[in-house]
Amino acid sequence: MLDTLIQIFKGPPLWVWVLLSYLIFIGIKAFKPSVVSLKKIFILPLVFLFFSVQRLLGNINFFTTLVWITSVIIGVFLSVIIFSKTQIIADKKNNLLKLPGSYSTLFLILISFSLKFYFGFLIGNN
Repeated sequence: MLDTLIQIFKGPPLWVWVLLSYLIFIGIKAFKPSVVSLKKIFILPLVFLFFSVQRLLGNINFFTTLVWITSVIIGVFLSVIIFSKTQIIADKKNNLLKLPGSYSTLFLILISFSLKFYFGFLIGNN
């Protein structure tokens, strides 16, 4: 058990820990209300989409594609439920959005990172 924990934390390259630190920083910044450009708001979802599609293309078959599509549909559905009550004020002239502070960004980032890290660890050890 202790050997596995040591492997979990010593095995990944340094960039993984730098990425986790940056994602936590972004999640903590999301606690406070902020004004964000439309371009900037799509960066993090596009990064997650890129890594997801990259993983899918590395192991493409009917089952993984079906699971991926189902997961995307569930994710969109849950996002609509979670964020439907969120008040977002749009400044169409300057392409800006005023977002309220929320803990959900950090929560979603940590869940996504943890799952990717865990499954990457399992694949790496088999």
